[in-house]
Amino acid sequence: MKNILILIFASTILFEAKIVVAQKVTIQPNPFQDEIQINLEEGDTSMVDITIRNLAGDIILYDKMKPEKNSVTLIVRGFTSGVYLIRISQNENILSTVRALKE
Repeated sequence: MKNILILIFASTILFEAKIVVAQKVTIQPNPFQDEIQINLEEGDTSMVDITIRNLAGDIILYDKMKPEKNSVTLIVRGFTSGVYLIRISQNENILSTVRALKE
């Protein structure tokens, strides 16, 4: 497991972000239409935070879900066609950010 600690100084405020890059996350299908299945490596089965943003950076969807058999399924019927960034976090650690295409 590889941990990266990022410290950002802005005036007198210190922000800290912890990124874990050891988790393999896959999204299928990609491109997607009405549903996205997010598959996680076996291991921690605690809640995952899922944030989907458009390329402008707007949050289109945020949800907390409990994986069943190491996967979660999202219903994304109302999304317009385009490219989205899907960030998956668990226990305040970013597991992965994946680019996905909506047909």
